[in-house]
Amino acid sequence: MHMENGLKSADPRDCTGYTGWAGIALLYLHLHGVFGEPSFLQKALDYVGHSLTCPTRRRDVTFLCGDAGPLAVAAVVYHRVQRAQESDECLSRSVQDMGQP
Repeated sequence: MHMENGLKSADPRDCTGYTGWAGIALLYLHLHGVFGEPSFLQKALDYVGHSLTCPTRRRDVTFLCGDAGPLAVAAVVYHRVQRAQESDECLSRSVQDMGQP
């Protein structure tokens, strides 16, 4: 895909669901849902793994700019690839983060 060329210049520290790695994972998750192409789900898994390596440390519950987005996307991707324990861990982290001041 031509989109892959643009990823070479992406900010490696941006893990948000808006412009970062979680957003890219969400795009591939959507493409997998539309086309059913297994390679799209694998790409979503790859990018979701990267998105979890650099949490924003923002405790707000915003999906696009906080940690909630990457954790939610990761939970869905892990669920789709039948990695239930990792999916549950993402959900637990999300709920735990919401309780932090």
